[in-house]
Amino acid sequence: MRLGIISDCIHYRDKTGRIGSTNHVYVKQMNTLATHFKKSVFCTPVLDVTPDTPLLSYYTQPGIEFSPLPQAGGKKFMDKIRLISMIPRWFYAFYLLSKGVDIIYQRFPNNLNIPGFFFILFSRIPAFATYTGTWLGYKGESVTYKFQRWLLKYIYPGPVFVYDFNIKHPRIFPSTSPSYSLDDWNGEIDFIQEKLNKINSRNATNRLELLSVGSLTPYKNHILLLEACVILKSMGLSFSLNIAGQGRLQPELHYFIEKEGLTDSVNLLGVIPQEELRKYYRRADFVIQPSIIEGYGKVPIEAMFHGAIPLLSAVSIHPFFIGTKNERGAIFDLNSPMGIVNSIKLFTNNKEVQCNAILAGRAFSKDFTLEAWTQGIISVLTKKGIYA
Repeated sequence: MRLGIISDCIHYRDKTGRIGSTNHVYVKQMNTLATHFKKSVFCTPVLDVTPDTPLLSYYTQPGIEFSPLPQAGGKKFMDKIRLISMIPRWFYAFYLLSKGVDIIYQRFPNNLNIPGFFFILFSRIPAFATYTGTWLGYKGESVTYKFQRWLLKYIYPGPVFVYDFNIKHPRIFPSTSPSYSLDDWNGEIDFIQEKLNKINSRNATNRLELLSVGSLTPYKNHILLLEACVILKSMGLSFSLNIAGQGRLQPELHYFIEKEGLTDSVNLLGVIPQEELRKYYRRADFVIQPSIIEGYGKVPIEAMFHGAIPLLSAVSIHPFFIGTKNERGAIFDLNSPMGIVNSIKLFTNNKEVQCNAILAGRAFSKDFTLEAWTQGIISVLTKKGIYA
């Protein structure tokens, strides 16, 4: 079969003509999905590489082609006007795409796939979709996101995959957003054993390695984590916290770190390549995510993958990741930084509990590979009679 993909993920064409993306996990996912199709055509914005373009990941699977779209959107009024003027061009691009493929995959929520939805509805071409945001919604959610969830829930003609493992709907199915392959999982075995040995030989003076991964924005709530660090310091605990990500709150977080005397313990890494990030995961004892809002949230599974214990806020599907009775980590309350501190102590006070959580997380994460994700999609499409 031939697959068409409508996505707002920006791609870049380099000087040799190769097209890639700075969204490295997205490229991995689409590469893996493309293994199930003879041809895959991306209908997506494509820009030319500039000196400021970050490192690109490229597609390796044969049969991948591009039907480039111009980029559109923005916050200004004129940006919205230009976006509306693009809709006829988008519809024509969708029409051309439909003539060369057998099934279309849409990734919501975004402006591009709203007209894409109506094209699918009226053209009747087989289609399926993923909603990559918070399926249950949240306070302050944009009207367009709510609208797209409503369209997908009540009107969309094909299967929809969402980040909700309690969903009970004949056309909507739970799904994941994996970062790594089964080979990657197997490649961590020796690192995990080394970490377990280190924990069993640790004494109270050893330094704790903490990690947080995510954009430096209010909804990621890093300030609560830094407040917990102040408490850890006051308790005389030796620790190191690395925060990977960038965003508009970086100056505010940097000021807090300096004001509270945390410069020797907390490091703002900025955006780092995925392979370098994996080194931090391997060193980490705990990966802490105090998010106020979260969609799928790859970080907890990535933590388990590398033998780090996730400590999470009780939002989205975080409780599902953790399991019952702190099986694979801990859930803390967002009302006080002591929730984070107590979650850390829960494991550091008992080596056996800490090691068991690591092993349970590793076993759990094995079901969240790229291969498992694509096989889940293909299985649903086959049962629905739109993949053969």
